[in-house]
Amino acid sequence: MDQVIWVDEKDNILGIVSRKEAHQKSLLHRIIAIIILNDKGEILLQKRSKNKDTFPGMYTISASGHVDRGENYNQAAQREIQEELGVNAKLTFIKTVINDHPEHRQMQAFYLARHNGPFKIQNEEVDETRFFTTAEIKNMLPNVTPTVIIALELLKS
Repeated sequence: MDQVIWVDEKDNILGIVSRKEAHQKSLLHRIIAIIILNDKGEILLQKRSKNKDTFPGMYTISASGHVDRGENYNQAAQREIQEELGVNAKLTFIKTVINDHPEHRQMQAFYLARHNGPFKIQNEEVDETRFFTTAEIKNMLPNVTPTVIIALELLKS
């Protein structure tokens, strides 16, 4: 059973809960989100597997995932970029924000990386990856996850 870190709005740890419980009860929990840019400034998005329980088949940020019990944000980010995309890249912390979506209350730590690929995707999680311009992503709304919208706002600032 996946266990995640339940936190308050100041990111203080309240406890450890199952991923399922965090989602069912809308408990705020720690997540990482990685924005990968290529040399052209395009953003790598991944199409989520149709088998995912949340946002199946939708495009989302380059890599993301829960911060597991015993991990910090940095460790989770390094693990997720390796697991989902098969790459190591220098990650730069951007900001932590609360993503208050009705299905998920997430304390998301955003990171930025630069990489042109190739990527070795995790087939159970990801159907495909592709680089998009910001304009192309804006034309895809609302077929992207809320995390993508937050990422676009962070990149603007």
